[in-house]
Amino acid sequence: MFKTGMTTGDFWRVVNPKMDVLKKRRRELAEKRKALYAEYRTAQQDMRELTAAKGNLDHLYRATEGRGHKAQER
Repeated sequence: MFKTGMTTGDFWRVVNPKMDVLKKRRRELAEKRKALYAEYRTAQQDMRELTAAKGNLDHLYRATEGRGHKAQER
């Protein structure tokens, strides 16, 4: 295409060197996002387990609380 033997891609790198920097930054951010999302999923799973455990404990507490009052009434 060009008399210098440059391809279109080479031409754009010469004209706009920031594009390579931006692509590199985008790749870095995508890798960071992927790692952080894995951490987020782990924290989310932990939260679900803790919420389920709290619900179970609340249910048991309410069930035993009612029994204590009935025993005192007798």
